[in-house]
Amino acid sequence: MTPLLLNLKQAAQLLGVSERKFHQLRGESWLPLPILCGSRSQRWHRDELADAAKMLAPRVSDRPEPLMLAQAR
Repeated sequence: MTPLLLNLKQAAQLLGVSERKFHQLRGESWLPLPILCGSRSQRWHRDELADAAKMLAPRVSDRPEPLMLAQAR
C-alpha cells in the first residue's frame, strides 16, 4: 500500500513522471504544495496529488474518433 505522505520519488511515481519532471512541475499552480517535515524534508499528500492529476487534461474519449475507426462502422 502506498503511504499517505510521499517523498519526491514516490510522488513522481504516483504521477507517472521522472523525478526531474516532477521538479519541473513543482512550479505549476495545479501541483499541491509540499508538507514540510523538518528543515529539509518535504512530503506530498497522496490524495491531494491524485486529485490534482485528475483535473489536468481532458480524457482521451473527449477527442474526436480517428477517421479510420469512424469509417469502419
